[in-house]
Amino acid sequence: MFFLLLSACGGGGGSMGDGKLLKTKVIDGYISGANIFLDMNWNLQQDINEPSAYEDAEEQFYYFLEEDFSAIENFSLECARNRPRIANIPVGAVDSDTGVVNEAYQMHFFPYYSNGPSGEQGEYRANVTPLTSLFMIYVTDQIGNANISDVDGCKEEANAVASRVMPKVIEVLGDLSSLFGINPSSFYEDFIESGNEQLKQYAIKIVSFLQMSYKVSYLLEQEYGVSMRTQVDRLLVEAILNETPISTTRFALFSESPREYLSDGYYSYDLFAFYEVFSNEQGQLTDSSGQIIDLNFNNLKANTSFQIREITTIDNAIFDSNKVLFEKGESTNLGNYRFVEFGTFLSNSQRRKLLTSETETQIYKTYGAAQGLSVIFRNQNNPNFDLDLQAISESREVSELEQVYNEIDALSSSMPSIENNRNLLFLNDYQQLVSGDWLYTERQESSLVQECINISSNQVTTGSDGYNLCSQHID
Repeated sequence: MFFLLLSACGGGGGSMGDGKLLKTKVIDGYISGANIFLDMNWNLQQDINEPSAYEDAEEQFYYFLEEDFSAIENFSLECARNRPRIANIPVGAVDSDTGVVNEAYQMHFFPYYSNGPSGEQGEYRANVTPLTSLFMIYVTDQIGNANISDVDGCKEEANAVASRVMPKVIEVLGDLSSLFGINPSSFYEDFIESGNEQLKQYAIKIVSFLQMSYKVSYLLEQEYGVSMRTQVDRLLVEAILNETPISTTRFALFSESPREYLSDGYYSYDLFAFYEVFSNEQGQLTDSSGQIIDLNFNNLKANTSFQIREITTIDNAIFDSNKVLFEKGESTNLGNYRFVEFGTFLSNSQRRKLLTSETETQIYKTYGAAQGLSVIFRNQNNPNFDLDLQAISESREVSELEQVYNEIDALSSSMPSIENNRNLLFLNDYQQLVSGDWLYTERQESSLVQECINISSNQVTTGSDGYNLCSQHID
């Protein structure tokens, strides 16, 4: 019944027999001068074989012609209606309510209906609005980072993405309508035509943050020379729908670059996260006191908790069953850092990791989310694990990587044998074992400091009593 409801409200539209297919409205007010395309391969950017829509300015909609998709293999309207429609709204476009657009932004429509074609031409009408754009943050995991060519946008891999995204949109529609008392079909309606003032007010507020995220993408592209997509997090979406004052809401911005595939089977991409972002109702960046500050790259870093990550990895095992991931980055907590990590990268699987930063070296030998060993060198004179991770990540020699893995794996990671690692610790260095609710720490000060912490109760036992207590609870 839910699918039928949505189909009746959004998936239909009779054919006019004019050859104009996949009719699309772009709505804040009605937008003229936008660039609309169907994202056939789910990379959220326009590729060479993904044509732009034509505009019918008199009727205030955009449309496609089937022959423009001739390069897409196995193309069909059934395939096309299961792909996102993306609207790029440039400076100079015209909003029927507010006039000329002064700040560029982007809006998304993710498919949600399950009915067959509408009329003889199979129009598959859609409204691309700020409200349909809210689903970006909820479906990113389902989209993933598949490397699909645009010409293969109607083949098996792209169809598999659609089969994940569409049910997720239905799920999110249900959750948001339950939380905020909004009719689920209204997220996809033409709220200008229906006169729904509440949805119009939501849209006005959302557009301010779509413009903010678009500008952040531009700033990152200028700084790093790669294309980006930026999205706001769920906290902001829920604050808007709950009509919470934005000035009291802390939210996050996330950006990701497309994958670059390297000649040796590895691929690389960049991730950017800015946490603890403050803004006003107009989508302007503010400091924690509410003072408006210019949205530029340096101010964004200075007024948020941030992490910048350049990742290189491979999908295949390089030795035994171990894959490898290299990361170079910068964060509020660590400053500049690098690490190499080994494992299958399955949930709760074992991992081996070596990280170096401006202030410390971290070594991890873990067996799941809450079990394993960490050794932290904060003494700058400690020569142990002093490896050139930049050279290792650039050469990616398998024998060298296996040697790094073996050195980490050789560390003792049980209570009966943890004393074997003590010779690695210099002044201010420490090692920890964790298992479930129990954490054991040995820290090298003027003498060895031992602590056993019951995490659930926060009770601390020190010295040999602490060692003996943790020995009873940690293998």
